[in-house]
Amino acid sequence: MDWIAIDGYNWGTSQTWSSWQPPDQTFGPMITRLQAITTKPLAITELGTTTTTSSGTNLAAKSQWLTDAFNYALTKNIKMILWFNQDKETDWAAFGGAQGDTSFTYNLQTFKTYAAYKTAISSNSFVSSNTTNPRLLTDNQFAEQ
Repeated sequence: MDWIAIDGYNWGTSQTWSSWQPPDQTFGPMITRLQAITTKPLAITELGTTTTTSSGTNLAAKSQWLTDAFNYALTKNIKMILWFNQDKETDWAAFGGAQGDTSFTYNLQTFKTYAAYKTAISSNSFVSSNTTNPRLLTDNQFAEQ
């Protein structure tokens, strides 16, 4: 099966040239164009958001963006999502990064994470997952026991 894919990031105000953008602004124009020209399944192969807003670091804003992004994907019939889970230019990670509004302990190691991320990946709308192990599906370090 052939796929089409896009990526997109909400840089917030982490850069001098960027501003906060909700998921529909980040992905909407390109998704509309692609879905008008093909019926192939669509994936978002990289997405992420920062906590950096015009008011400073805002964990709640990132949590809301996470929720909104996964809900947006459902409304647009996105078949696969891959979160860019690395703090690089900014705090992109949703699991195990520098920021988080909750934590998860596995094998005596504690990771910062976002409750909204755990909720999103636990949803049966995407892939059945073990709700006691909120992890990236590609991260074999946290393979189900």
